[in-house]
Amino acid sequence: MAESKDLLYFLESIHTDATRQTYEFHLNKFWEWSEKDSESIKYLGRLELTNLLCDYALYQKKRISPNSLLCYFGGIFKYLEISDVEFNRKKVVSLFSQKVKLRGYRPITDQELNEMIRACSSDLERALVHVFSATGHRPEAFADLMMKDVQEIGDGCLSLRIYVGSREHEADIFLHRFASDSLKRYHAWRESNGEKFTSGSYAFIGGRKFATMPIRPMTSSTISKIIARIIKRAKIKREKHGSNRFDLAVCGGFRKRFDTILKGNSDIPYAYAEKLLDHKNKLEVHYFKPTREQLFEQYKKAIPELIFDESEKIRIESENKQKKIDELESSKERITQLESNMKHIQDLLEHKSSMADTSKSLKKIRDI
Repeated sequence: MAESKDLLYFLESIHTDATRQTYEFHLNKFWEWSEKDSESIKYLGRLELTNLLCDYALYQKKRISPNSLLCYFGGIFKYLEISDVEFNRKKVVSLFSQKVKLRGYRPITDQELNEMIRACSSDLERALVHVFSATGHRPEAFADLMMKDVQEIGDGCLSLRIYVGSREHEADIFLHRFASDSLKRYHAWRESNGEKFTSGSYAFIGGRKFATMPIRPMTSSTISKIIARIIKRAKIKREKHGSNRFDLAVCGGFRKRFDTILKGNSDIPYAYAEKLLDHKNKLEVHYFKPTREQLFEQYKKAIPELIFDESEKIRIESENKQKKIDELESSKERITQLESNMKHIQDLLEHKSSMADTSKSLKKIRDI
């Protein structure tokens, strides 16, 4: 896009990298289709520009889902408004079709996750699958994640502080032991290849053509593409609905699985489940402020269901059963000890009562 002050204002008005990339991409598509640019568009009259936008809306309606139209026009509308260019927004939006039911509705299954792991060709790919399945978060959460925001929290689990610096989205999420081990293996692989980790190192990095090139964080779009490739390589069946919608969304399938597991666990309060999903619910954003440790205690309740590896599930079930057996045995021991104590107390009371009776008898004899 041609450089201009309005373009600078436009880019600076967007507060997240993911939104900036999306807006720039769709704005460039509009320039290409209309044969205009960021400067020439300003010289169109209000009616001419409105009609141009209406024609573009009709063009896109034949190609994309009605649910995506507003996303395609978000960057265009924002740039025009930042540039103080007048147009009839209501007229353009009135041409958008009514939204349809989303098709990316089903969660990914444990079987499919195991197939994805078998299809992975690197520690990076395995770590991404485990991190997504353990957290249910969006790719943007991990794009700029730094090592200083990855911390041990107990039970072999890791705590991740995501969206650091964001007033609305900064949050603590967690990786169970199985996912934590996978992330650590990926980091160990990077260290074995000569990388020196610091607190400012990125948890996930993009590829480099040359060793002398600076290490860059992995973008959210790159993360999504890697997951999409693994799904394709694993030959996971996805039913297509329309031109570009599938019943299983690339990253959304992980999020739906996570949501279903948390909401299906009656021991996890709804507010905590929403917090772990980074959902914003009315006044809870301002008033519901659980500590990291409180969140982790609730997360631990979901771990058995979040782990998808069958052998690991069996091991955890075995550990939980043994823990219950140990607790029962400990309870039995405590009961036995209490019974023994009670018997001892009863013997003492009987002995004391006997001594009292003997004392009374001796007193009567003395009195005689």
